[in-house]
Amino acid sequence: MSHQRNRRAQVQYWSHPEGPRPTLIFVHGVVASDYEFNSRFFSLPWFYERGYDIALFTIPFHGQRAGRLSLFSGQGLFSDGFAQMTEGMLQSICDLRVLVDFLERRGAPHIGISGLSLGGYLSALLAAVEPRLAFCIPNSPLVAPVDTIRSWQPTHEIMELIERRSGFSAMDLRRGMAIHSPLSYQPLLDPEKVMIIGGAGDRFTPPRFVRLLHGHWPDSHLHWFPGNHVIHLGRQEYLKLMLSFMDSHCQGQTLQQRAQA
Repeated sequence: MSHQRNRRAQVQYWSHPEGPRPTLIFVHGVVASDYEFNSRFFSLPWFYERGYDIALFTIPFHGQRAGRLSLFSGQGLFSDGFAQMTEGMLQSICDLRVLVDFLERRGAPHIGISGLSLGGYLSALLAAVEPRLAFCIPNSPLVAPVDTIRSWQPTHEIMELIERRSGFSAMDLRRGMAIHSPLSYQPLLDPEKVMIIGGAGDRFTPPRFVRLLHGHWPDSHLHWFPGNHVIHLGRQEYLKLMLSFMDSHCQGQTLQQRAQA
């Protein structure tokens, strides 16, 4: 509660003047909270033009939710250790469910979610607890945070230092973070409504972790693009697949709206 700027959830909401439409909630990656960057990288205006309202969600301690003295967006999520990061994950899910409540009250006929990296992780976690979603599309999702940090060279030494100083093993840390892992829960959302997107050359969220999430939800859809965590070759192809997948789970409503327009 001492983080006053983080008490208020933050969302940039694009709504159609004619009234509520099927809505795509988008969740950014760690430190990458800039609305303009995310809207351009994922062609969100293109989805808006095709009949979807858009809600860009800000993860706790990012953007305007960051402390005034934060050196970068998202610093507060990590600055007080694993306990605060765990609280931040749980707060994200609480905030997202409040957002779903708001969109439902406003009259959105269908609500779905997608996100990149940490946003993909939170999207998958929301699908484990929120049956009201029409679809869930985790993109390059962070699946096993402890293993990712341990295996990625820039942070490998930091993790070793943490383990030595804290006395916690990697297994201890995995157990401590299991409370917010999508792998800890079977989704309340039908796995047929989940499409997982992964980069075949991604070294930050390697394919083996993406396959682990897909294997946990064996009836979910899986699409690979030729690229890594930052460079998404074939992005236009998977964006078209996303639109088709979203339309199929919104009962064709946006297709009808586009035909009328």
